[in-house]
Amino acid sequence: MLKYGSFIYDYDPDESEVHNLLVEYYKNPVMTKVKINGEDEFWAVRLHTLMINTFRYLIAITPISNSKERTTKYLSDLKWTSFQTRTIKEDWKLGSMRYEQNTDRKFLIPIKRTKIEEDITYYECEKFPGLEILLLPQRDTLVQYPETGTISRALETYHTVFVLN
Repeated sequence: MLKYGSFIYDYDPDESEVHNLLVEYYKNPVMTKVKINGEDEFWAVRLHTLMINTFRYLIAITPISNSKERTTKYLSDLKWTSFQTRTIKEDWKLGSMRYEQNTDRKFLIPIKRTKIEEDITYYECEKFPGLEILLLPQRDTLVQYPETGTISRALETYHTVFVLN
C-alpha cells in the first residue's frame, strides 16, 4: 500500500539491470533517433567497422515520444523495450562509434536455447527471467547457434534481438 502517492511508472528491477548491463557493455553510446514505426521509435548508433556494403548497428526501440528525428540521447536515457545488435546493408547516415568487444567476465552470463524456428532461435536467461533473446539466421540452415551460450556471445553475432517481457 502506498501512503504518500502513487507510482509514476512501473519499476522492474530485472528490466533495470538489463538496461544497465547493456549501457555498461557498450560504454553508454550516444544514440540518434532514426525513425518512427507505428507506436515505436528506433534509436541507433553505427559501429565503426572495416566491412564494405554492410553496417553494424546498435538499435534501441522505445515507445513513441515527442523527440524529433535526429535527436540524440545516451543509451542510459532510453527506456527501451527491445535492443538489437544488427548487421544490415542500409546506411542510416549516422556518425559511428569506435568499438572493441568487451571482454569483462561479468558479461559471460549464461543463456539456454528454448526453441528453434525457421527464422529465429530463442534463448532464455535464468538471471533475467523477463528477458527473451532472439538470434536471427546468418545462413540457410536451421541449426546455427549452440544450445547454450552467453549474453556477450549473443550480442557479438550482430543478429541479436533482446526483448523485455
